[in-house]
Amino acid sequence: MEAVIYVSGLSPSRTRARLLERLPLRSTARADGALVSVDVDLGVAPEGHRRVLGAGEVAYWPPAPALVIAVELVKLASPATPLGFVVEGLDGLRQLRGTYEAELRPADR
Repeated sequence: MEAVIYVSGLSPSRTRARLLERLPLRSTARADGALVSVDVDLGVAPEGHRRVLGAGEVAYWPPAPALVIAVELVKLASPATPLGFVVEGLDGLRQLRGTYEAELRPADR
C-alpha cells in the first residue's frame, strides 16, 4: 500500500527541515484504525499547539516520537506539529491494522 503526503511549505521550518533531511528512511509503522504512526525521532520540541487532527492530516508528535497520520478525527494527549496532509491513499491507510515497515521518501518530481 502506498500513500502520498504533501508536506506544506507553511509548516514550521525546523521540524519540516529535519524531516526532509532524514529522507529517505525506513522505520516501523503502527496502525490502529484512527491513527498511523511512523517511528522517527526528529529531535525537536513541538512547534505547534494542535492536539486535534482531522482526517488526512500529518503531524510530528515528539512524545512518541513519530510522524502521525490521522485517518479520522483524533485527539492527541499532547501538542503536535502539523506538517501537511495525505493527498493519495487515505482509504488504504484506513484499512491498516498492526505493525508494518514503512518507507518514507521524497517525491520523484
